[in-house]
Amino acid sequence: MSVRWLGGVALALVVGCGAPDAEPSVQVAALGGETVARVGTDSLPGGLVQAVASRRGISKQEALTLLVDDALVAGGAREAGLDRSPAVSAQLDAALARVVITRAQSAALAAGPPTDAEVDALTRTHWRDFDLPEQLKAIHAVVVRPKPADPTREKAAKAIAAELAAREVGSTDAADFEARANAVPHEGFELKVETLEPFVADGRIVTSPTTYDQTFAASAAALGQPGTPAATSGVVETTFGWHVIHLLERLPGKHVPLEERRAAFAEEAVTVRANTAMATLVGKLRQDMAVQPVNGAEDLMTEAFAASQRTSSDPR
Repeated sequence: MSVRWLGGVALALVVGCGAPDAEPSVQVAALGGETVARVGTDSLPGGLVQAVASRRGISKQEALTLLVDDALVAGGAREAGLDRSPAVSAQLDAALARVVITRAQSAALAAGPPTDAEVDALTRTHWRDFDLPEQLKAIHAVVVRPKPADPTREKAAKAIAAELAAREVGSTDAADFEARANAVPHEGFELKVETLEPFVADGRIVTSPTTYDQTFAASAAALGQPGTPAATSGVVETTFGWHVIHLLERLPGKHVPLEERRAAFAEEAVTVRANTAMATLVGKLRQDMAVQPVNGAEDLMTEAFAASQRTSSDPR
């Protein structure tokens, strides 16, 4: 950002802080190579002038004047030692970091459309929208596994589950299934009846990031298939207990073609590439450069924040 708006007074103040008798040195000429101007020890390349002119919609001469002004003020700030203050140093570090991030993003964009592998990875992330398998809707009743583990009580729980399965044979719908389950004697044991959120055969839940037990999900998916035509299961054991499952409905899946997914993931693929590159770079730099937090750093930051709050609220 140009600092021309500072004006001559501010420029004199900044430059004068470091070298009151110094005259700013600006050379503008055919200096060789791409350099079109030199301000002190700073060289201004023609490509930078062109980029500023294009970005701001101004002439090259106006762009050069802006860059010279910035270089003059920056040189004065360095002479005054402002670049060594913690606040300015942090801003300079942040600016350099943004340059690296921008370059990572540019490189990611230049790599072209998402590859098949990138599309596949993003499809797995967004499977509900782009690769949704057949969905299952079910209700189940479970005799919850007793705790602590007790072989005698587990045997009794299995017997209740077997009775539950026998009573559920021929159940017609969710209401009928629930009524039959609740009629099973289960004194001393927890028996739960739940209508489940839609899920797929591997246990993924369509409306949640969590999953159902894979044995449970596979048993539900088998219901109504050739070889297991019944819509109600026998006893299915999981780590949670002993279940009887009634399949209520199958909902069709959907699959978006590869090229449509490639187009849909174009922007996200660039972001993933850039983030991956930055994570790799930061990881390497952490290994190459020592990062040593000061003992009690959290307390120091808390104290600094409290001091800044007191300063900002001081009415003087």
